[in-house]
Amino acid sequence: MAARMSDLAEATGRPMRSHARRNRERILAVAREAMTSQDDEISLNEVARRAGVGIGTLFRHFASREALLEALVHDRTTAICAEADRLLESEAPGTALITWLSDLVAYVATYRGVAAALLNGSRDARSALHRSCKNVDNAAAALLTRAQRAGEVRADIGVDEVIALVSAIAWVREQAPERAGQLEALMSIIATGLRLPGVTAF
Repeated sequence: MAARMSDLAEATGRPMRSHARRNRERILAVAREAMTSQDDEISLNEVARRAGVGIGTLFRHFASREALLEALVHDRTTAICAEADRLLESEAPGTALITWLSDLVAYVATYRGVAAALLNGSRDARSALHRSCKNVDNAAAALLTRAQRAGEVRADIGVDEVIALVSAIAWVREQAPERAGQLEALMSIIATGLRLPGVTAF
């Protein structure tokens, strides 16, 4: 999060004042609580009210709802992409892909609304989530391509299909947390669909 505040400071040409920093953290704390509960439809006006700031203050920090969501997911997106880089060194490309996709489902389901955003953000250059979503797409594509070149995963499957499957599973987990125990079974179904005939289970 410190990195994001540093980005804001660089954009404005001056360091963020402690009062502004506290306001930003309060806004994020309220949004984080709402997005991890059943209160994901909370309005920005209500976020500002619960954070004890005016709506103008909120918009000075976050120009839109998407910008607020991007600030919430930024650090986790960086971490999940770094994990993909590490897994590219794995000796088992197919297993690396499925391991990462399982972790991606858990990441996407953390905040309500991310599953839908992941499907659309990488295609909309105007979206505040565009860069994060594009980075996730690129990470998925690298792992998928490696597994395909290793002859473990079907060549007729593209990254768009993989991201759609992950988003669908994450959406189910997001909307019905009591079904979290089905994650392993659902990922097993995806793995079976991705595998080339004759490839042992991964």
